[in-house]
Amino acid sequence: MWNESDDRKYAAFYMEKLRRGEDAFFGLIEGPGGSSVVPILIEEFRRDADPKVRKALIRVISEFRLRSSVPFFAEALRDASPLVWKAALDAFFAVPCAESLAALESVGESVQDKKQRSWFSEAIDQLREQLAKDENA
Repeated sequence: MWNESDDRKYAAFYMEKLRRGEDAFFGLIEGPGGSSVVPILIEEFRRDADPKVRKALIRVISEFRLRSSVPFFAEALRDASPLVWKAALDAFFAVPCAESLAALESVGESVQDKKQRSWFSEAIDQLREQLAKDENA
């Protein structure tokens, strides 16, 4: 039976691939443990200093489309690297819900950089539109 220890070994194998610059996307999203690997990937995100690896982890985590990942995406929005916070902006569209919009708005209010604020405003507007369409469908 698959368990957390298996998830950790599986994640460790693919994290090494990511750190070497290899593609690990499908290996991580199609793993035998399914979304049970997400908390481990979030831990790895917090430990890893490489923005390319953190960006890749956001992409993988967003592919699971878990509402429980929204606070993590909000955390990633505060990353200093544009690679990372832009990936986090995109991740909210994988989980279009009121919580995603609220998180985007909350973090967006604290953004000081004019260009970055523009990215946030555009994402907020697009997510509002998507939520309105979903409501009317």
